[in-house]
Amino acid sequence: MAKKREVQALFGLIILALAALVLLAWAAWLFFETYISPDWTRIIALVGLVALPITGWLCYSLGLTEAKGKLVGIDLGINKVVRAASETINLRSTAARAMRDASRPEVRLPQIPPMIITRRQLSDGNGEVVEL
Repeated sequence: MAKKREVQALFGLIILALAALVLLAWAAWLFFETYISPDWTRIIALVGLVALPITGWLCYSLGLTEAKGKLVGIDLGINKVVRAASETINLRSTAARAMRDASRPEVRLPQIPPMIITRRQLSDGNGEVVEL
């Protein structure tokens, strides 16, 4: 139901725009017919005809400049995103390395000279030694 109303509204808007365009063209026709001589009308038409390729070339060059600017902007945006991702990866690897190094603390034990430690031994009577 809503789709049908949208199509009807669009169709009505198109008819209204065409009617306004026809009224504008008719007003221009009356203005030129009443106030401007046919010679001036021919001159205006000739100037418009000569200006048409120039206008086309200017529009093309402006569009080309805008397209180049858009591509440069996209490249700059991609470079910033890649740089931020690279910095994030470097930060993560640095943090992981620091955590790995911190999880294995370096403990230095004091140097003890080698000593022979004797233990008390008892014999059980059969000649076997029993350690305590």
